[in-house]
Amino acid sequence: MSEKLGPIVYGTGHTEVFLGKEFSNARNYSEKIAAMIDDETMEIISHAYTKAEKILVEDIEKLHFVAGFLVKNEIMDAEQFEAAISMEDVTEEDLLQIKDEKTKKSKEENRLQQEENERLAKELAKKLNESNESDQDA
Repeated sequence: MSEKLGPIVYGTGHTEVFLGKEFSNARNYSEKIAAMIDDETMEIISHAYTKAEKILVEDIEKLHFVAGFLVKNEIMDAEQFEAAISMEDVTEEDLLQIKDEKTKKSKEENRLQQEENERLAKELAKKLNESNESDQDA
């Protein structure tokens, strides 16, 4: 949708080619509308390009920081990237600390899960043992 052209779909929308069918480009709009669509498309692309360029120029230091971190560490998760972009004066140590905290949390969750699995295994073994004893008594 665009403000100039409104919420109207131009064209048939049948852009997929299937075996045995010829690809046709039937238009249900005039050359004037086609020119307006082209102009609006160029305006949208130009605006997006200008906006992207502005963001990159304004945040070039952060971009270089992220690139340097990636060269040295090879990976950066979403949380680290978000911190690198949104935090002021973020350091490599800050990003590594985020990774360490996630690793510690993951290890703790794994340890707790392992303990729960062991508890359930013991409980199951006890029930099986009790079941076997009651079968032997009968």
